[in-house]
Amino acid sequence: MRTLTQSNLAKSEQEDIMDGVSTTATSSRKMEKRREQLLDAIHVLARRSPEMFELEAEDFIRRAMWSERGRDPSFANTLERWLHSEFQFETFATVLPPDAKLERRHIPNPDLSEFREVDKAVFAALQSKFDGTEDEPFNHHRWDAATRDQFIVLGMIAMGGKRGERQSRIVHYLGLGTPGPDDLRGSNTVRAAKIAITRFLRARVPEATDLFAPATGNGGQRLHRIRDTEVARMLARYALNHPASLLLPDLPIMAEPL
Repeated sequence: MRTLTQSNLAKSEQEDIMDGVSTTATSSRKMEKRREQLLDAIHVLARRSPEMFELEAEDFIRRAMWSERGRDPSFANTLERWLHSEFQFETFATVLPPDAKLERRHIPNPDLSEFREVDKAVFAALQSKFDGTEDEPFNHHRWDAATRDQFIVLGMIAMGGKRGERQSRIVHYLGLGTPGPDDLRGSNTVRAAKIAITRFLRARVPEATDLFAPATGNGGQRLHRIRDTEVARMLARYALNHPASLLLPDLPIMAEPL
């Protein structure tokens, strides 16, 4: 009788735990749905009343960060610079202090199962370029400057997806400063990185088409893209999960899911 009672109690406790898990999951889904709808409402207001949205959004960001950071003059100056000028090149996530209590979005690892064999070969070649091999692994802290530049250029262009990435933004994250109208140094660095990656892949995967689509536009507004959007998504996932992803900007909060 005692054994039966203990068994019933254990079963009851297990059911209570499972009910709690189910309730928590349902509540989490409701909260996520509410946030999605609130973000959608903000987008509508931003289109209908852009001037009012800009004022209110700036005030909201300041209040939220005051609540998070308290009095922090150093970050307050960084935030004001971002609100007034650096938003052109930096996502908000990149200016946050490293100890800010904000969750980083989960980016799934690339799934190669549905890709052609040639695309899998391209991926494997790029992995060997940046990660080395099992017998001789590379550490991104020991990359030379050219390899570092190539990772940033490849990662940012892949993250740009179908639209691509502006040259001025890539140059900024390469650490070459804010590009001017005739920024030959930045332009040449991006071009050299793309050429190096293209030559590397041609030597190892001769049957593959060129990874990069022809660039369009001029100067800082020149757009760079990966030729195949799905390959771009695959490479973006790889780059964002790489230990060197700290060299890349975070994805904008409303970016399409990878």
